[in-house]
Amino acid sequence: MTTQRNEQTDSADAIYDDPALIPLYDILNSADHDHVFYRQEIPADARKVIDLGCGTGRFAIDLARRGYEVTALDPAPAMIDFARRQDGADAVNWFVGTASDIPAGLAADAAVMMGHAFQCLTTDQAIDSTLLAIRNTLRPGGRFLFESRNPQTGPWRHWNKRQEISSDSVGFPVAIDRQVVEVNGDLVSFEEHFSFSEKVVTSRSTLRFLGEAEIVAHLQKTGFKDITVFGFWDRRPFSDDSPEMIFAAA
Repeated sequence: MTTQRNEQTDSADAIYDDPALIPLYDILNSADHDHVFYRQEIPADARKVIDLGCGTGRFAIDLARRGYEVTALDPAPAMIDFARRQDGADAVNWFVGTASDIPAGLAADAAVMMGHAFQCLTTDQAIDSTLLAIRNTLRPGGRFLFESRNPQTGPWRHWNKRQEISSDSVGFPVAIDRQVVEVNGDLVSFEEHFSFSEKVVTSRSTLRFLGEAEIVAHLQKTGFKDITVFGFWDRRPFSDDSPEMIFAAA
């Protein structure tokens, strides 16, 4: 039995780094309500779209098939390698990196950061530098779309669990044990233990749970003025008990 541990903050964890685990990402995130929502929120006249934290590339490739010129970035090289091998990937411009690595001179009509990737920005500096890079890349009127879990509902209180994935889904059986190990202010750290093929891969991740007003303040500080916050994918208004905070900012 071998153990791999990745405890880096603001970087890809094991499910994004281990090629054997990457196929699990789409299985664990198979719902497409966020994809539908973001497609509908992209401006009608948009041509160029940036997908930040693109993961396996499923959304980026879907946009490219719909005629958009897509630039997709992810900080995990293994994720980009996987995305580049998918059907339709040749229509997407792929890059390993974060918002600071968006190609110079690119003027986008929209930028999307889904999968709660915003919560991986665990410091004010990381948030502001990311938002500023996106703001400077968007053309006038361009929209930035992203979501963050509502801290008022304490979603991490329900994260300690075991999940088993069948061999039919990923090619081999996988057991996933998740445990929250620390709550420090607005930072929540948790471990996931992936057991498969006589190996255990352990990943430690830290996410930041900012409130709606705090995120709006960061958006305004970095130049976003027209900000709408939804509480769920059906476009209900945000309220204290909303499970999500979904932002559309221009």
